[in-house]
Amino acid sequence: MTFGTDEHVRHDAVMEDMTKLKPVFVKENGTVTAGNASGLSNAAAAVVLMERAEAEKRGLKPMARLVSYAHAGIDPKTMGIGPVPATKKAPDRAGLTVADLDVIEANEAFAAQA
Repeated sequence: MTFGTDEHVRHDAVMEDMTKLKPVFVKENGTVTAGNASGLSNAAAAVVLMERAEAEKRGLKPMARLVSYAHAGIDPKTMGIGPVPATKKAPDRAGLTVADLDVIEANEAFAAQA
């Protein structure tokens, strides 16, 4: 399947109108507005987690190994920083440091929020 155009293109967008939109997260000097924020889109994904023994019993070869995870909560007034404490906790729980990791992937849906 090949797509020629993203599903969320705003063909009727006018630069003059975009510059008038107010920031939604950080009110003073914020950059995310209703005009440049990502919209709702269609998507799907699935992950199947099981013990190694169960995978082997089913004739499946594990593709990865989950060694740690963490979650954390912060004051909701500090939008966007919530993953930081969890990102620090997860390696600690596994006795790892960043130097031990080959790949780090983070969902940064709000990276431009500053």
